[in-house]
Amino acid sequence: VMYTLFDGRLEVNATATNVMDDGSAPFMFGLHPYWRVADVSKTVITFDPCSNWNYIEVTPAPDLIPTGHFKPVGPPFDGSSTIGGNFTNPTQYDAGFKAITPGNKCPYLHTTIEDGDDRLVLKMDRSFRFLQIYTGAPEKGVAVEPQAGETNCWNNKDAVIALLAGETWNGRFELAINQ
Repeated sequence: VMYTLFDGRLEVNATATNVMDDGSAPFMFGLHPYWRVADVSKTVITFDPCSNWNYIEVTPAPDLIPTGHFKPVGPPFDGSSTIGGNFTNPTQYDAGFKAITPGNKCPYLHTTIEDGDDRLVLKMDRSFRFLQIYTGAPEKGVAVEPQAGETNCWNNKDAVIALLAGETWNGRFELAINQ
């Protein structure tokens, strides 16, 4: 993983190679960054309209285990509304989302996190088609997590990446601050 810091922008480039002489290796890459915000409940997370998005359904709380089933993104979290709740008790999300428009039609996906006048843009290349949104630690902020594979992909077998012998995976995303 290589991190490059520019003026107002952080770029993350990740590379993984299966060094085995034969056989495939399962692979997944994701990060869990938190974005410090003044009030999680008033934070707006907007998904890129270039793609349609699916919500990855989970079992009831407290487990919230992804089931491998999907439904189109819609209320209460529709990819363009505030998180909701209130300052001390924001709406709880530990939810996965999948961009369903092919990467050749949307080679980059932009997700915007807005906190009042502050705005952070997460730009993901076609290697990252999944996001996880977590609001369970409001004192830390909100986590908007770029992922190369679906949440719980090892168990539900959806979107598992298998690197063939000698194959290399590359992925890139960046974070830019606009005020």
